[in-house]
Amino acid sequence: MIPQPLIACLLFFPLLVLIINTLTSGYWSDYKKDQSMGKVEKKANYNIFLPFLVVGVIFMWISWVGGIILLFLNEYYNLLEVLVVITGIEQFDSLIELVGLGIFYIGAFMYNYTLYGAKKYLRPAPAGILNDHKLIQNGSFGIIRHPLYTSYLLLLGGLSLLLHTYFLFIPTIFLVIGIYPTAKAEETMLLEQFGEVYEEYMSRVGMFLPKIKKL
Repeated sequence: MIPQPLIACLLFFPLLVLIINTLTSGYWSDYKKDQSMGKVEKKANYNIFLPFLVVGVIFMWISWVGGIILLFLNEYYNLLEVLVVITGIEQFDSLIELVGLGIFYIGAFMYNYTLYGAKKYLRPAPAGILNDHKLIQNGSFGIIRHPLYTSYLLLLGGLSLLLHTYFLFIPTIFLVIGIYPTAKAEETMLLEQFGEVYEEYMSRVGMFLPKIKKL
């Protein structure tokens, strides 16, 4: 199995990149500035499923940041023993960790790539869109329409495997329940804003997975 401090380092690196990305891209600072200036024109009509998404994201951050701290202290498996499931078969447990690490890193890359490409046009879910909003269709948005939501699933699912904490599949299911209705509400708003341009974008690009083009 991978030593706990090494896992902590592997988890910390993409988090550090994300922090730098957030500070330099203007994502959060521009959002707060636009909010204070009242530039938001439309907000999505969210439904009862949004809290499921919020709960899943909260668990993702707690598991990511909290996991780093406990792993650095070499205490993760001791303090969370009741939640950790390890078979004791070294090769199998190591394989599960490597699969989880791979899934996690795909999600972390997608998260960072999305933030870098969209900058201030990537809005927090309840924030609404700007009256001069730009529809991003390149980068990760050229592959799937909701790359940030997909990254949440990959991050939390990857963490559950990497840390042998399969309890985290429960908030992952919460994410699955909340993401589709939330994304549909946002797309209704985007269709009102961009009309045929967004319809054409939807026809080319898959919602959460890349579209397979017909030969």
